[in-house]
Amino acid sequence: MIHRARILPLTALLLALGHPAAAETPYVFRHDQFPDAIQAAAQQIQGIPLATQPGFVAGEAFGAFFKVDAAMYPVKIQGVDVVVAAAPNDVAGSQAHATIELYFTGGNGPEPDSPTPTFSLSTYDVFNQQTMDFGSPLQGNSATSFEFDWQDPEGHPPLLTEGNFLVAVRFTAQASDLQGAWGTFQCSQQPMLGMCGCQHVGTLHDQASTADANVLHIIYPPGNCDGSANKWVWFEDVGVTGDVILRVRATVADAPCVPDCLDMECGSDGCGGSCGECTGPGESCVQGQCQVCAPDCVGRECGDDGCGDVCGECAEDETCTEEGLCEGACEPACDGKACGDDGCDGSCGTCAAGETCNVLGKCIDLGVCDPVANCAGKECGTDGCGGVCGVCPEGEDCVQGTCTGGGEPGDAVFTLLSVSPAEGCNDEDVAITVLGSGFMDGMTAILGAQPLNAVVLDKTMIRATVPAGMKTGTHDLIVTSGDTSKFFPGAYKVLRCGTTGCVVSDGPVTSTGALLLLVALLAAVAWRRHRA
Repeated sequence: MIHRARILPLTALLLALGHPAAAETPYVFRHDQFPDAIQAAAQQIQGIPLATQPGFVAGEAFGAFFKVDAAMYPVKIQGVDVVVAAAPNDVAGSQAHATIELYFTGGNGPEPDSPTPTFSLSTYDVFNQQTMDFGSPLQGNSATSFEFDWQDPEGHPPLLTEGNFLVAVRFTAQASDLQGAWGTFQCSQQPMLGMCGCQHVGTLHDQASTADANVLHIIYPPGNCDGSANKWVWFEDVGVTGDVILRVRATVADAPCVPDCLDMECGSDGCGGSCGECTGPGESCVQGQCQVCAPDCVGRECGDDGCGDVCGECAEDETCTEEGLCEGACEPACDGKACGDDGCDGSCGTCAAGETCNVLGKCIDLGVCDPVANCAGKECGTDGCGGVCGVCPEGEDCVQGTCTGGGEPGDAVFTLLSVSPAEGCNDEDVAITVLGSGFMDGMTAILGAQPLNAVVLDKTMIRATVPAGMKTGTHDLIVTSGDTSKFFPGAYKVLRCGTTGCVVSDGPVTSTGALLLLVALLAAVAWRRHRA
């Protein structure tokens, strides 16, 4: 018969005979850099070039090893999320059946204490809520979420009350020579390299590498392409880089703080620890990076030297101007101004009800954006009304409204590296990803003359939407943070599409297995026992 049971939510009560009830806090065990929620992770992964490892034969596995903090016990595992890549030239048929295995172990890996998994399930026996039938193979270029059934005594792993655990995805189908589909030697019959063929899907790796975290279970020694997997190794032991995108969703007694030192070489890790110390001569930590600060007092007799000190002190009856000069008694400057600051901590007047004072000292109707006033004294940057005051020539940056060349340290706190995809149809909204560094909340983006709905995902990634109906042609991109703007010439090309739509090339797969992830779909499937 088929055993059927409803799926419990993450907030379900702890049902374990012999274990006291404890507070349950949702927690995601992962090593990759993407958000905890698999839906959000899939959206970020979409369109990003990531590395893959396609060379697997039947019986071999990839996985992730997770260490558990003592305060987290008991750990109640709710499900497993995995994202795999499709063969670039075989997208429609890229799928593979596998066994999801969980090993509870007292060691620190990569080999578990026992060769037999603590709990396992086959994708043949998974109830697919989309097809309403059993069987849900891993789909290439898709994120799949396996949900365990905690109302079925045999439909879930036991509670983890001590030690660590490992989750592995083991391929069950025979591999074949798919070099034409993958375009890489890793699918060739080259026994001296240890490659014995490929599955239709491959592991997907992010840009970071965590030591003692990602595992392979392979047939060893190289050249032996038959038999069972017999050697557990860390990724780094066999030259594989990046963290596999394989997560475990659970509830724990107390979720620990997760240090965040991504792209940081100094400063706080957010959990009371440090990402490193700056030890070089004259170095200081600036936004997580060690930099040498050079005091700048040229032409200044007072004020900040840019390195936490001052260039000098003014006399008691003098004040220090923004230019670093000592001046005597202040004389109010209100010529041509009806409101606003008089330059001496006073006011030139106030506006009537329903009016506001702009930067030129003029009273204008409240709620009316005034780009002319906002661009006073600026040759570039945002006008505060959805437009820009001007664009700097190529090779120059906009710093506080002024075009500057040379790229001196500190002139700009962020960089633009690429836009993906670099082109798209004008008959639909197109989601693009802007990659770079130093991104922060509040940044805005303008493509050509069109403001974009941009969201900063992390320090290296901005997601934006190019709206349908934009004028065809190649457009420049301007990204602004406060008074600093970056100009990306020819960033995106808008194509005119007919009834057949646009065809955008995937691009070749590199020798390292990097490819463009075309689609990130969430296939929600529930694990239920399927037995006769």
